[in-house]
Amino acid sequence: MKGFITLEGGDGSGKSTLAQGLKDYFKRSKIDALFTREPGGSKIGEEIRRILLSHDYLEMAPRTEALLYAASRAQHVEEVIKPALKAGKLVICERFVLSSIAYQGYGRELPISQVSSINDFATNGLVPDLVLFIHVNWQETLRRKITQGGDRLELSGDSFHKRVYEGYQKIQEEETNKILIDGSKSPNEVLNHAIEALKERGMI
Repeated sequence: MKGFITLEGGDGSGKSTLAQGLKDYFKRSKIDALFTREPGGSKIGEEIRRILLSHDYLEMAPRTEALLYAASRAQHVEEVIKPALKAGKLVICERFVLSSIAYQGYGRELPISQVSSINDFATNGLVPDLVLFIHVNWQETLRRKITQGGDRLELSGDSFHKRVYEGYQKIQEEETNKILIDGSKSPNEVLNHAIEALKERGMI
């Protein structure tokens, strides 16, 4: 079935694990879907991702960061997401605009209205049909990632990640087309919750 679903949550919350579980389930169930991610998802987007997450650019200004995320998203939408939706595919994307609101808006303390504005321009009006929020304690998720090395954003410090977590809490309250998933559960429990939620919403 056609639809645009995004996965949201802090670093280490289990988005990639859930995406892989859904991918395997869809393959078994013969559901035609495109799985993608942000930043990235296109050749240009992946180059921007490399810059954004690299330890070589610790001096990156918050506004530069926000604009690069939006630039990657603009290419992703035009080159990958919209054509897939037009072809009738279900699209599952790890992160989308709400990540920018949480990380660059709340985390970097940029004006939320400005972050929203540049992303409205980048997406040209495209919004998800459903958002799966994976909720888990920010300190636990951060430990999961830092023990694996951590990228530039993951190493931004506790106060930054606390603001991101609190930002996501506010975003969740405001978002209407959402499913909240307990990320502290086992991967199988998280996957089963997501599958049942998608069935109930008629997405699969």
